Amino acid sequence: MGEHGIREEKKGMNKGLKIGIIVGAVVLAAAAAALGGFSWYANKTVTEYDAIYPGVEAAGVDLSGMSREEALDAIRTKSAADFGDKEFVLVYGDIRLPVTAGEAGISYDADAMVDAAAAVGREGLFLRSFARLKDKKAADSIESVITRSADIVEPKVAQFASLVNTDAVDPGYVIGRTAIRVDKGVEGRVLDEDTLKKDLTDRIESLAFGDVEASTRPTAQGTLDLQAIYDELYCEPTESRILYVPLDWTEETADRYSEEDLANYKGLHKYFVTKGSAGKSIDIAAAKALLEGSDDRYCDIPIIITEPQDTTQEIESMLFRDVLSTWTTKLNTGEVNRTHNIDLASRAIDGTVVCPTDVFSYNQTVGPRTGSRGYRDAKIFVQGEIVDGTGGGICQLSSTLYIATLLANLQPTERYPHRFAVSYTALGQDATVAWNSLDYKFKNTSNWPIRIEVSRSGGKLTVTIRGTKEDDYEYKLSSTQTGTINYNKRTVYLQVGSAAANEKGLTRVGQKKTEGGITGYTSTTKLIKYLNGEKISETFVNNSTYKTQDQIVYIAAYLDSAGKPIKDAKGNLVDKSKPAETEKPAESEKPAESEKPAESEKPKDTGKPAESEKPKDTGKPAESEKPKDTGKPAESEKPADTGKPAESEKPEEEETSSEGD
Repeated sequence: MGEHGIREEKKGMNKGLKIGIIVGAVVLAAAAAALGGFSWYANKTVTEYDAIYPGVEAAGVDLSGMSREEALDAIRTKSAADFGDKEFVLVYGDIRLPVTAGEAGISYDADAMVDAAAAVGREGLFLRSFARLKDKKAADSIESVITRSADIVEPKVAQFASLVNTDAVDPGYVIGRTAIRVDKGVEGRVLDEDTLKKDLTDRIESLAFGDVEASTRPTAQGTLDLQAIYDELYCEPTESRILYVPLDWTEETADRYSEEDLANYKGLHKYFVTKGSAGKSIDIAAAKALLEGSDDRYCDIPIIITEPQDTTQEIESMLFRDVLSTWTTKLNTGEVNRTHNIDLASRAIDGTVVCPTDVFSYNQTVGPRTGSRGYRDAKIFVQGEIVDGTGGGICQLSSTLYIATLLANLQPTERYPHRFAVSYTALGQDATVAWNSLDYKFKNTSNWPIRIEVSRSGGKLTVTIRGTKEDDYEYKLSSTQTGTINYNKRTVYLQVGSAAANEKGLTRVGQKKTEGGITGYTSTTKLIKYLNGEKISETFVNNSTYKTQDQIVYIAAYLDSAGKPIKDAKGNLVDKSKPAETEKPAESEKPAESEKPAESEKPKDTGKPAESEKPKDTGKPAESEKPKDTGKPAESEKPADTGKPAESEKPEEEETSSEGD
């Protein structure tokens, strides 16, 4: 191609280039205009879209197109659905304590998650946001943000500890009638709080809901001592026995008296026959195996019971089985008041039971002898005289009881002889009493209770002592008169016509009346023991002394100013009531020698009271009250071991106050 062609070609090319440039410029201008309009549109669209972009979800909730408030409500609703019924449960055995997710502060953090969701598509240039907004396939998942709180851990663990912790309960037992109920006790438990706190914190952090097992530590507990239980329970079987108890004791009040109380009691007793008690024990080896083999807290250990032989009836049949002694004295039932008094005192004593070691008191048993209690006046000894006194006669009962006591081999502890010898017992075998001064007492020295029985049949008064005889001995009394004390005789002149003379029934000069005249005696009494009729021993009982009473001859006479009888020159009593010529001495007014006691008035050489010295019916002791002439021993008097002086050696002033009959 020539230069012209080249130039033409270049020229054509320039022209085409120009056209292309122009066209391009036009296109570019159009494109720029179009782009500018799109950008404005896109920017406006992104700017005006205030909802969460499509395709955004959080915690499985589609938040597309939701406003912030709508998204917050949706997330919170989903949080309640996901965590509202979830809980951790603290567990120990049967004890359970729930900790809810709410208490642990577990929930979705709605604000954070909604903020994250709202930020999707809004990062970078608006064109990118516009493209994300228009992308129908776009999907974005917001990571869940979950809140937790450990503040609940400590209070919940403390609450659980209050439910779990237990104090140790030591083993115990109660002894029943046939078994011992054993409480094995409870081992104390203490919750391991530190470990449980850590475990619960970890479970909250990891959202591992469910049971959280707790652990505990044991605390010290006592042990059960089976040997001690055995020692407390064990007892041998006991046979029935007689229990001697205070008079106010009853089975209902028995627990008020300890064994020591009963042993130290000094008052009067009554007897009670107890039924034998069973022997009790346990098998220690078997009991141990039983406790170890049982998972139960309570366990019954059987008591081995050994029943005793019941001897109650045998004992009761021995009580008062034997007549230990009996003695009878005679009385004159014609003396009505005296007999009445004896009967009254007899009723007070009849049936009296005296337990072993107890001391019987006649005065305390019979009581005061007063008219208000029914006693009558009868003859008694007072201050050496025989007078009427309330309760006269009851000394015959005390004397009869004294003899029966000795014959039963019981121990008199207080006894006094009468002032004058009495006829219803042998010398040394009587016992006088006086209220509040002289008493008759004896001690039951046997091993069994004794019972005093008193009866009267006509003129016979009988005292019987019943008990339980434990040997074959028999007892008798031997009383010996060791001396006679003669009484003195006196003559007393009474003025004729005086009250004293009239009282004696002396109305004429020379008329006489003799009173008194009781012989005194000394005696010794012994107790003789026999076995199969052969004499075994002889024991001193007492020495007794009986006083004398003067014999007085009362003579009626005229007395001078000095109180002497007026006599004539011949010594005869002067009778002023007769004329002088007739004033010859009466036969009864013979000289002094004729006034001497008649032979019959003198004591016999035998030492016994003369017949003329017997008490008369005018207030003196009855004929039956004279000392017996035979001096026969009564039957058994046992000497008191108290070291008291013999009865006959007691001070005279005590004897003179007696109310003996």
